[in-house]
Amino acid sequence: MSEDGVSVPAFFVIASAAFRRQLRIPEAATAMGELMIDLGEGGDVSGSSAAKRLRSAVESQPSEPDLISGIHTALGALGPSPWAVRSSMVGEDSASHSYAGQLDSFVHLTDRDEVVESLARCWGSAFSSHALAYGARAGLLPSQIQLAVIVQRMVPAEISGVLFTVNPLSKRRDEQLLTAAFGLGEGIVDGLCDTDEYVWSPEDGERARAIAEKDAKVVPSAQGAGTEVVTVEPSRRLEPALTPQQVEEVCRAGIAVAERSGQPMDVEWSYAGGRLYLLQARPITSLGVQPEASGVVRVFDNSNVQESYNGVTTPLTFSFASRAYTTVFRQFARTLGVSDEDMLGFEPSARTLIGMIHGRIYYNLASWLDLVSLFPNSEGKREDLETVMWHTEIEPAERKRESRRERLGRLFKTGRVGLKLLLRFLALEGEIARFVREFDRVYDSVDRENLHEANLGELHELSLRLHAELLDRWEAPNINDWRVMATCGRLRRLLVRVHPEDKVEVRFADLLGGIEGIESVEPTRVLVGIATDARRDPLIVAALEEGAPRAALKRLRHLAPDLADRVDAYLERYGDRSIGELKLESVSLREDPGFVVEALRNYLTRPDLTPESLIEAERERYVAGLADTGARLGPIGRLRLRRLTRSARRAVKQRERLRLLRTLAFGIARDAYRVLGVRLCEAGVLEAPDDVLYLTVDELDAFMEGRSASAELGPIAKARRAEYDRYREEEMTPNRIRTVGSPYVDYRPEAVAVAEAEAAAGTLYGMGCCGGVAEAPVRVILSADEELSVSGRVLCTVRTDPGWTPLFPTAAAIVVERGSQLSHSAVVAREFGIPTVVGVADATRILRDGKLVRVDGDLGTVRPLEREPGDEGATG
Repeated sequence: MSEDGVSVPAFFVIASAAFRRQLRIPEAATAMGELMIDLGEGGDVSGSSAAKRLRSAVESQPSEPDLISGIHTALGALGPSPWAVRSSMVGEDSASHSYAGQLDSFVHLTDRDEVVESLARCWGSAFSSHALAYGARAGLLPSQIQLAVIVQRMVPAEISGVLFTVNPLSKRRDEQLLTAAFGLGEGIVDGLCDTDEYVWSPEDGERARAIAEKDAKVVPSAQGAGTEVVTVEPSRRLEPALTPQQVEEVCRAGIAVAERSGQPMDVEWSYAGGRLYLLQARPITSLGVQPEASGVVRVFDNSNVQESYNGVTTPLTFSFASRAYTTVFRQFARTLGVSDEDMLGFEPSARTLIGMIHGRIYYNLASWLDLVSLFPNSEGKREDLETVMWHTEIEPAERKRESRRERLGRLFKTGRVGLKLLLRFLALEGEIARFVREFDRVYDSVDRENLHEANLGELHELSLRLHAELLDRWEAPNINDWRVMATCGRLRRLLVRVHPEDKVEVRFADLLGGIEGIESVEPTRVLVGIATDARRDPLIVAALEEGAPRAALKRLRHLAPDLADRVDAYLERYGDRSIGELKLESVSLREDPGFVVEALRNYLTRPDLTPESLIEAERERYVAGLADTGARLGPIGRLRLRRLTRSARRAVKQRERLRLLRTLAFGIARDAYRVLGVRLCEAGVLEAPDDVLYLTVDELDAFMEGRSASAELGPIAKARRAEYDRYREEEMTPNRIRTVGSPYVDYRPEAVAVAEAEAAAGTLYGMGCCGGVAEAPVRVILSADEELSVSGRVLCTVRTDPGWTPLFPTAAAIVVERGSQLSHSAVVAREFGIPTVVGVADATRILRDGKLVRVDGDLGTVRPLEREPGDEGATG
């Protein structure tokens, strides 16, 4: 880099010949011989005693006098301290292995003798256990190691970082990944400091940024040599480390280095006094297979599906859900008369409606667009998916040019499907009633109480029955979901015509609120009723509030058997309606009723909370919203408004009813597969019962039916468990991923960054789903394993499913990162009249527990407050 004119701090090199001479001293030579003998006998050289003696000998013996004298002379020519002593493995710049992070370096040295001591310690680090292990994997023998050392002037870096000239996350060769933090680069290398991340490309400039809260930085030690960690001023912590101009300068400098090197590079850099310095560069050796340069672009998005499958999801759940999606939507299309020719074309899309990337479930948007294209007015259906159902943009695929004959043929086929769908809509209420009766018949035929005694064959038979008699006959719920999208889409378009843009979502929420007897609210109404009756007796209240949940239920059974029976009845009916209810790995309320006790405890402190009070306010908002919209329409428009509102509310009510049945079906599957895991463990196939979660339903079916490619499922499950544990350690989970070819090779996450402009302004924006304003402290909850008390607080989470709803009544407001007007959190919050904002990007990253905020469900805003609750302007 220096020869090419790059701005590199002044340096000199202690060549590897000095390192080789150091290895010839008697103690080092003897230890090296013993180490090579250990290697020849198949020993683990990285942890051998010979390796430890070799390192000690290299570090403790004095260096040659001529070398020490030469170092002192070179330091004088280099200029005043501080200096850095950096290890550099000869061959480190090879494309196969970089030794990055394997060797020791020492910074901010102020004394010449410290430089000499650090030189020996750099040499010794070549024989550390992790460096020897790395070399062994690369096929490098200890006797072949050659180590040079660079002594470099240190620049007083204000900002430092690392640039990857090829994005190692997405594997894209046309974009760079840049990390930056305040202070010296050691804070980044050693993982001591949080870093900003920038994705940049020469064509588009800055594509994405994620600004971290940088609360610490590494600076030169105030005591002299070495460094120390200090805190960053609070006002600067969310300030971007780099300006857009600096991002471009670093990236272009790195690209120039990579072009001269002829390969992707990992570049360390610093800014000092406003000047950019490149400190060192090495090849990136971990890119793996180069992604395809061209082909069909696939977009995966989890904005909506996260409501059902949040975070890392096990292979068993994904495979069960994938089979259900494929079967249900294939049957849906056939039921509506889609032609055999179109069904053949739709088949690949039916198999790929959902995908699994880094352990997380995504919708494959191209496959959903293929489904939508089977219906008339596919463009309108796509917009309904975007605005009403998913609250995320779906990029339409480029449609091939059609002849007049082809267009007429397509219109005829989709029109026939649309007509059949309309006829099904007209008969849907009766069809739903028949579906519910058949579901109840199948469900009641399963002896869940004694399922734990079933053998392998019985469990396998039950899993097949679930698909054949329930999930394969899911036409009525599917048609109703389509009715929800169609009726709500038409209602929203009517509102767009008569209301200002900032009032559309508010009125839409009002018209879908106060739905009598909606199933998602019923579990909460039942629990509130139990708490209302329990509140009348102080002894019962004390029994419920004390100790562990199971002990509290035992006391309740002794003091008030009738209330305990009502809790049992609740668990029998709603025991599967728990947080993460569609994930087979989730612990249901049947297994652990602690969540129910926590909900009852929240309600006991709220005497104003009764079953009757839950939805009173929302009924009034519905009536007012209907009147306000009707006043803006003529007589015919008012009739249409009432008809559309009635149809949309009926469809939403039925959707919530039918989704409880889906929950029950998944609950039976959870029980069956859990017991199957126990039986396979007893048979010695699996090491632990829950290893079954890391197998797929196809693998389990094949094992039971004698067509498995491997009879040893245990190692497969063990390897997958380790893989999924790594996925759980990942912090950033992008909402959207683009890929060409396989997403496991061409992984291009669209970064979901904290918007520093919004964070600085203090206002976060989303979609208001229930009107009203509340000011209260935040309670961030990310999983069911946390403390779940939200009384008087703003519940803030990534997503919600129906299992969360018992927490809602005592919350002051609700803020959710994902969701739409028809997500469960929105539907239930409207019924309870709780100010709610969904689609608030990065809410759980920006907001902190205990932070006072103002949630405005009409404007769809969340604004942090500095004053105390109850000051002027505070409302509830």
